Order: sequence, then structure tokens, then C-alpha cells
Amino acid sequence: MATAVDWTAGHTLTSGTFNAASTALAVAAVDVGFNVGIPGSYVLLAAAAGAAGAVVSGLAREPQLTKGSIAHRVCCWLAGGGWLTAVMADPAGPWTWGAAMSMVGITAGLSAASKGLTNKQLKAKSRAIAADAALGRARTGTEWEERIARVTSVKGCETLNVEHWKDDKGAVTGAGFTIEMKLPPGGHTWKSIQQYQDGLASDADLAEGCGVEVQAGVSRGVFLIRVQTKNMLFEVKDIPLDLDPLDFNDDFDIGYHRDGSLAMVNMRQNSGILAGIKRSGKTNQLQAFIARCMRMPNLLIWVIDFNGGGIALPWLHAWNEAGRPGKPPIDWVATNDAEALAMVQVGSAIANKRKMAYQQLMISQNTDLLPLTPELPGILIVADEGAEFLANPARRAIAEKYVNILRVAGAVGVNELTCGLRATADVMGDPMIRAQSALKVGMMMADEAELAYLFGWNHKITAEDMPDKGLGAVANGENAVPRVFKGWRVLPSHMAEITVGTAKLRGEMDQISREVGSTVYAGRWDDKRSGHLFAADPNGPAAGGVVPPAAGDTVINDPLEPPLFRENALTPEESQNNLRKAIEDAGGPAKKDLDDFDRVLSEAGVVNPTDPASWPEHLRVAADAAGVNADEPDEVDAANDEVTNLKALVFGIVKASGPKGIRPADIQHALERANLEVKIPVTKTIKRWLDVMVSDGRVYQPTGYSEYAVRPADSDQS
Repeated sequence: MATAVDWTAGHTLTSGTFNAASTALAVAAVDVGFNVGIPGSYVLLAAAAGAAGAVVSGLAREPQLTKGSIAHRVCCWLAGGGWLTAVMADPAGPWTWGAAMSMVGITAGLSAASKGLTNKQLKAKSRAIAADAALGRARTGTEWEERIARVTSVKGCETLNVEHWKDDKGAVTGAGFTIEMKLPPGGHTWKSIQQYQDGLASDADLAEGCGVEVQAGVSRGVFLIRVQTKNMLFEVKDIPLDLDPLDFNDDFDIGYHRDGSLAMVNMRQNSGILAGIKRSGKTNQLQAFIARCMRMPNLLIWVIDFNGGGIALPWLHAWNEAGRPGKPPIDWVATNDAEALAMVQVGSAIANKRKMAYQQLMISQNTDLLPLTPELPGILIVADEGAEFLANPARRAIAEKYVNILRVAGAVGVNELTCGLRATADVMGDPMIRAQSALKVGMMMADEAELAYLFGWNHKITAEDMPDKGLGAVANGENAVPRVFKGWRVLPSHMAEITVGTAKLRGEMDQISREVGSTVYAGRWDDKRSGHLFAADPNGPAAGGVVPPAAGDTVINDPLEPPLFRENALTPEESQNNLRKAIEDAGGPAKKDLDDFDRVLSEAGVVNPTDPASWPEHLRVAADAAGVNADEPDEVDAANDEVTNLKALVFGIVKASGPKGIRPADIQHALERANLEVKIPVTKTIKRWLDVMVSDGRVYQPTGYSEYAVRPADSDQS
């Protein structure tokens, strides 16, 4: 009988009761059915032995088994033995109503008793667990209160709560815990403790690779300490292949933090910088960005990569191998100077056009951000190895337009992600890149100066925090505290699955933006411009043929011949109005001054101020009198006529700005906003032109500082 009931198995009190009853019934059936002839005294002796064994084994397993549980087991043995003795003495055996009902009654009684014992045990166990947890939290809180007082200059912190980290299913991971603490009186802030993160981790003797992160709490007087006891960053995790749609307006994940939580970023309003040395995982991290963007129907991805378009090739290859389902995963790829210049010019022109064309839409929806949809998608320009043009004087024209987009286009959904091998001014080029990139990601950075350039001097991130490739730090937004993370691993098989799985999600450029791009955007997949992207030999003919243009596109043979937008030029009236608006935005001149500007241009014979080819010869001669020097360094690559025309236009803008004058930087912004078909000079060049005009008496500086104005005829030269 004893061998039939395994009390070491995972029985509950209730299941144990029914197991005992069924065993007794089985023994009785065997004895009566086959006349084994076991004496009843033997049965009582076996039951007594089983009860004694239950007591001994139960006491040995305390406190897991309570005294109530042990008593229940003894009752099961004795009740079963007593019932067996009675039915074996009856020739009819266990198959009588009396025997059956007595078995049912005994079983029901013991089962009811077991439920009471079970509930009592569960409550007792819950109370014990809660008490242990509370004791553990109190012990942990006290330990860290003492540690903070010992390591930092802040004494008297009070623990409010301790929470162990859990996974998405609610199970404790064992990776660490978060302590919520209240600061003591005296004007301390959470940053007073943050600066001691390394010291706190050392004092706690955390395992290698584990650390402490101090963050702001729910109020100024509360802070959080995130203590990592298991380094989740040592695990390499493939990118989750969830292919449900994402929204470009929302946060998206690019990896995971030390505690296993997702590293979230947002690029709807934030341009981004991604920096990392070779073999740091920068390229893989960039692919993680693109992989998430693939799931956004309200976003198109453009890529600038002078290394043969390498960052885009895996996606295009996967698309080509799958039979080119839907639209290309990357909407435009630039691998050379001409294509990159075309891309940034189109991007800048789209941003300018959207500001005017969709003003009423934004007003109707009461928002200052252009609502983005699959029919009106955002554009993310991803520049891999941005130093190729940002820090290259020979590609200054590309850099200037690229930076202009960074400065003015975020509200209308045109944004940029700039990547480089190092986070330094000489690699990133224009300081505007860092200043306007609120999202900052640094991969495996060992140089303290680079960390400081990217995150600021008070970043609290060290090279020891990211000792291996794939590790980095991310700060999502202005003044965000950088946190260490590890990027998702993205393999070619992942890209293939994502490319096919998201084919139905891709949006299409809105008609207004397509019109601005004209044949340049429409012909981006012409074989002459993009065939090499699908070629087995990048220097040979396209292996996969030419991507057919979308309906309504007109592909031209050589769309990159200047002027870029000549086929889509505005009417003279539209050009004049655009330039007037641009001047007004830049310098704010009065209406009468703008009217005067119109008169100046009209008298000079300028019908279309945005098309220098239409300007008369005598205007160029007049500009020559203001001082033309084609040997100036930044004018060597420009046609003399174009420089002359621009100088005349700059003088006209100064004239239109009235007696208060206008700054060179505002003049440059006005020229950019006017969507001219010429190369826009930098601020330094415009200032040099104006200084020449000052020297010949046509222009002066009314305040003696940055503004320039046309000198009144009756004014003395100052």
C-alpha cells in the first residue's frame, strides 16, 4: 500500500486524499476479487506503519510541511487501513452500497479538511513571503542608505521602495533592482549622487560589467537608483521580428539596457547622430534603426553613402531577390556627388514647399507639426560616413544644403540621421550637426573627449561601460541622461524577412513634394543613376535590370544637369512673391521697403529674380562696380556671371531691408528660402561682398555692428 502513494511527488493535500482513497479501493478489489486471503490484522499493521512513516518524513521536512499537513497524512493512512479491514471481512467485498458510501464519506471528509489546511498553508506561506520580501527590502534600503552616506556627500537619504526587475511576463529576472529614495533637507539634488555612480558600484562590489544608474524621480526631492546585479548586456539578442506597423511620431526600440528594458528613441522631431569606430557595431546599429523604420508607413528612407551605397545594399538585394514586392525598401540612394547634391536639394526644396502648401492643414489640425500619413510621409535622410561630405571642402555644396535641412525641416517631417567614425568636430563638420541632433548614440567609445563632445562633460559614461562591440550609450532628447545599451543584432536573414514582411506598409511621396522634386526625384531609379546598386559587379551593368518608375513619373536621361529645377521653375510672379516672403521672414522689412525692392528690381530689368539667366547685362555691369573679384577662394568653382548676379541680388535685399539694415546671415537664409536655382553663398562670403560695398560708399552699417543698409543719398559717410 505504501508504494502506491508517492508523498515526495508534487501532491496537494486534496490530490493526496484521492490518491489514498483510490489505492485503498484497488487493494480491496484485488483481495476480494482474487481471494488472496490477506488477514485484516496485516492491513492494520501496514496502515499503522505508513502513518508512522508519514510522521517521521513530515517532521524531517519541516517547515515545508506544517503539523496540519502531517496530521492529514496520518489520517489518510489510518482511514484507508480501517476501511480496508472492514470490507475485507465482508464476503461481498467493496462492491456494496454500504462500503461504497463509507468510502465516499471518508474521502469527502478528508478532502474538505485538506482544503482548509491548504488555504491556511497558502495564507501562511504568503505572509511568510511578504514578510521576507519586506525584510529584504528594508535590509536592502538600509544597506544603500548607509552606502550613499559613506560614498557621497549626501547624508540621511530615506528609502521609499525597492522593486526587483521583472520581465514582460511579470517574472523576476534576477538582473537587478530599483530603489526609490527621498533626499534629505539641505538643497541636494539627484545629480549630487549621480556623480558617485562608479564609487557606489565599487562599494557594492558588483560583478564585472554591472553598474549603478542614478536618475530623477517623480519629484525634485525623490531619486531612483538602478542597481544591476546581472549584466544583460553580455547577451547577444537578435532583433525581434515583429512586423506590425509603427508610427514615425512614436518612440521605437533599437536595443536593450542593462536591466533588460528596451532602449527607446524618437526621430520625429529629433535629428540624430550615430558615432562609432570601426568594429564597434556602428553599421549593425544603423541597420537596427533602418529595420524599425521599415515598419513605418508614414516614412520614406533616403540614404547617402559614398561607399557604394553599402548601408542600403542588403535591403535592396533582399528586395530584388524576393521579386521586388511593392516599392523599394529604400526610397532613394545617393552614392556619388551629383546624386547626393540632387537629394539634399530636393529635400530642402520639399521642406520649403511643404511649409507653405500645408500651412492650412496644420492650422486645421491645430498643430505645429505636419501630420504624417502614408499619403504624406516623412523623409529620413540617413548619411553613412557623413565626414565624406561634411568635412570635405570639395563637397561643401552638399554639406550646406544638408545642414540647412537639419536646421529648418523637422516640423514638416524631413529629418536626418548622421553617422560617423568619430564624434569630433573635424568628422561631424558643421557644429550645427551636433547642436541640432537631440538624439545622440555613441558605440564603444574609448576616447573621453569624444564622449564629452557627444553627450556633454557631465555625461557620467565611461569607456569601461561599453567594452565590446554592439555596446553603446544613447541620449534620447535634449538634456536627456545617456544610458548604456546594447543594440539588436541584425543579420541578412532578418533584413530579408523584414523587407518582404513590410512591403505592403510602404507609403508614397505626396503629389506636392513629387512636383517639387520634378524629374530628378522621378528618375532616381533610372538605370544610369541606380543600376549599379543591383549589379553583381558594382562597376558593371545592372544585373537585375532597372526598377520601373511609379505611375506618373517621367524618367529623364540626365536629370542632374544644372539648373536642377529648371523644368519645374516658378512663374516670375511666384518667384517674386517667394523672394519677398523670404526677405520678410529673414529681416522683417516694412511693406513699403519691399515695394521699393520690387521697383529697384523692375527698373533694373529683373523679371524673375530667382532665374539669373533672365537678368540683363547692365545689371551685371552695375554689380561689377560694387566690386567683383572672381579670384576669391570660395568663388573659384562658380561662374563669374552667377557671382555677379548674386551680388546684385544681395544689394537689392539690403535695399529692401530699409534704414535699419539686415545681417549677412539673414540674407543667406532669405536666399535659401527663395529656392534659387544657383549655389547659395555662405554667410562669410556675403559679408565680404557687403564690406566691399561699404568701401565704395554704397552700403554702410547704421549701428556700426552686424547690420548692413544702403546709405541714404544725403548721409555722411561714417
